[in-house]
Amino acid sequence: MRSEFPLARFSNAAMASLCVCVVTSCSLALSAAEPPPAKSKTDLSGPVKRLVNDLGNSRRAVRESARRRLLALGPAILEHLPAPDTVKNVATRVAVRRLIRTLERTTATRSARASQVTLSGRPTLETLVASISRQTGNRLTLHRLSSRQLRRSVPIKLVRATYWQAIDAVMSRAKLDLVYRDGASTLVARTGRKIDRSIALSGPFRVTATTATPKPIPDSDRHLLPLRLSWMAEPRLRPLYLVCRPANFRATGQFDDDRTKPLDPRSPEATLELPLEGSDPGLQLRIDFQTPGDEIPREVQLTGTADVW
Repeated sequence: MRSEFPLARFSNAAMASLCVCVVTSCSLALSAAEPPPAKSKTDLSGPVKRLVNDLGNSRRAVRESARRRLLALGPAILEHLPAPDTVKNVATRVAVRRLIRTLERTTATRSARASQVTLSGRPTLETLVASISRQTGNRLTLHRLSSRQLRRSVPIKLVRATYWQAIDAVMSRAKLDLVYRDGASTLVARTGRKIDRSIALSGPFRVTATTATPKPIPDSDRHLLPLRLSWMAEPRLRPLYLVCRPANFRATGQFDDDRTKPLDPRSPEATLELPLEGSDPGLQLRIDFQTPGDEIPREVQLTGTADVW
């Protein structure tokens, strides 16, 4: 899965603004926290057994019909398919093995897609969050908000918005922040402190970028530009870790007079890993870039890919 989203700009004392565009390439190795309920065994075991037998039929039309019907039943039949090594008929064994691979890829692909939300009106915050959770399968807690805040009406209109687009809309309208505590995502009242950051939404992931003050590189006229990236996955997913290679990221600095120059990664040969279990936003990935000379860019645009497992 590969998506590209522009991030909002932010500023700090040393760099006027940073515009980051993150492209996240996700290896499909995610598991859903609460998979959708499948049909019961009594619903599927009989039909699946008959169709599997048809996979070894001498007539090609019968075999192809059985294959299509099994695929149409979807990943719910995986638990009813026999282990390929236990199937005596060679043609059936090969067909079952292919079916399992296809259905497992389908399961992973569905898990890695962004959940969608459609709702409108002026519901209370409590009702709004409950609706988002129900439509996406993502659990959010509100226990740190007062009853008055929970009863507040929130005007909103979302049409096939992704989960993170919906959450950002709620946070903007209700003046809330999202924190991660004790294994759960929680909406809390926004503090007065403003944090300079840029945010990209890539499928079921929310990528937040921050930067620190550029530092002179010893024995050089160049400066080091430290960037920090943190990933949050939809709560329904259970990603284990993220693998990032600075060589797969491209940074472009915009200088005075609108001149643009590429910024080289400090350690292009490195392979960086970030544990994602729990999606704790406090865990950040550091990617350092260096300026082409002694000038510090007033804006940086970053694109790149990372693998999520």
